[in-house]
Amino acid sequence: MILRWQLQHGFLPLPKSVHTQYIQANTEIFDFNLAHTDMTQLDEAFKGVAGYAQDPDTARF
Repeated sequence: MILRWQLQHGFLPLPKSVHTQYIQANTEIFDFNLAHTDMTQLDEAFKGVAGYAQDPDTARF
């Protein structure tokens, strides 16, 4: 669900696993969308925790 939330926000999720069942589950996020209420709840849960990375081509380091 979190990977789907990331995709719907335009984030590039980078899942990692060595377990076959998790790798398979990570590929099953493209045939549905989270409802607006689910997105809102997850937004609140990750408020202040999930940051937006800057574009490395335009970021000032």
